[in-house]
Amino acid sequence: MGRLQVRLLGKPQVQGVDRSVVLLPMKVQELFFYLLLNRRRPHDRDHLAEQLWGDAMPARSKKYLRQTLWQLQTAVDDPPSSVPLLLLDRNWVHINLETEIWLDVHEVEQAFTAVCDTPGQLLSSAQVQVAQKAVDMYQGELLTGWYQDWCIIERERFQSIALALLEKLMDACIARRHYENGVEYGMRVLHYDRARERTHRLLMRLYYLAGNRSAALRQFDQCAAALVEELNVKPAQRTLTLYEQIRADQITAVEPRELRQGLMPDNPAIPTSQVVAELKQLQSHLAVLEQEVKMLIQRLNVSP
Repeated sequence: MGRLQVRLLGKPQVQGVDRSVVLLPMKVQELFFYLLLNRRRPHDRDHLAEQLWGDAMPARSKKYLRQTLWQLQTAVDDPPSSVPLLLLDRNWVHINLETEIWLDVHEVEQAFTAVCDTPGQLLSSAQVQVAQKAVDMYQGELLTGWYQDWCIIERERFQSIALALLEKLMDACIARRHYENGVEYGMRVLHYDRARERTHRLLMRLYYLAGNRSAALRQFDQCAAALVEELNVKPAQRTLTLYEQIRADQITAVEPRELRQGLMPDNPAIPTSQVVAELKQLQSHLAVLEQEVKMLIQRLNVSP
């Protein structure tokens, strides 16, 4: 890690190289965190002053910016480093991307980039570990307790990243039959978004595959209630179909994507009898899907 460690997910905190907390005045924190979240581009001084001191007259806001930049440099460049934190000139302010800072939001972004193009069922063990490490860093909403306009969009973006990673891990747990872990990930998702319908569906499947059919059916009830209370909508047809499949005990543990990859890439030595049994399960599942497609076509009055 670098000489500074900055955590912005949850309650923000800045630590020095000796792990001691670096205390910064509130406005210095705001400037620092704004620059870190927007670290990939330089910032016009006039715009930056207006962004953070919009209620002040232009001349005064620029003065506040100069003073706050000085306070920030003094606080984080003590002792002085050969690689300065800030790159400054008369018109621009820029975070030095070569400075030694460990930043939790950067780690989460890197993790998401590493796994975003891979379906959760097909994540390798290494990718699962990357995703797990990232969601563990998500200790709460970005800059918890802050209500400045500029952080709202970023807060929503990082929450979307975290929930997407958690759902990928749920898919991975289904593929690996780690059903209890998958349920834990699902509960974390619903803590932030109780009306996230795909998560409810994954939980229904996880409970059923874990042998808890009644919990799977209760999850559907919770899903329906959350959708009405939060969005005033009913469950989607896909959710209703899954519910009926659970009631009829027609859920399969194996997904087609897994079969195309050789059934469980982390467990290559699967007995032939198990493969045959799972193929038969899949065949039954596909027959149900075929019947559902025919029913949908009839409803839409469209010829196949």
